[in-house]
Amino acid sequence: MAVYKEIIDKKGVYILPQINCKLVYGDEPMIKSIIRNLIDNAIKNTPNGSIIITSGYSPNEELCEIIIADEGKGMTEEEIVAMNKYFRSDDDILPFSILGYGHKVIKDFVHKQRGTIRYRQNVPSGIIATVVLPVTGSPE
Repeated sequence: MAVYKEIIDKKGVYILPQINCKLVYGDEPMIKSIIRNLIDNAIKNTPNGSIIITSGYSPNEELCEIIIADEGKGMTEEEIVAMNKYFRSDDDILPFSILGYGHKVIKDFVHKQRGTIRYRQNVPSGIIATVVLPVTGSPE
């Protein structure tokens, strides 16, 4: 989190990590890139407030769920539906023009790790991004 210190101090954003998942099977640089891109998006879109990062294992401990919740400007319900459809598809075309290259990287890397990603509204504002990755096995 030290890499973000200057910008979060300047914006008045607090990052609250609550990490319980210590082990995920996969390509470490790709997994770090997924998380870094999601945190970058949260910081960019949160003028002030908090970003909460949590992780935990599924009941059978076969999956790790990583959640990044921000209090930023969020997305419309239509944009969230379009993003989740994009994340589940094989399509490489982003659903609307405001999205940057980072979403494509996130999608590609999550799929290569045999994981899933979805967005949902955070109440009262912001986005909750949930990434689910296998704890064992092998990536593509």
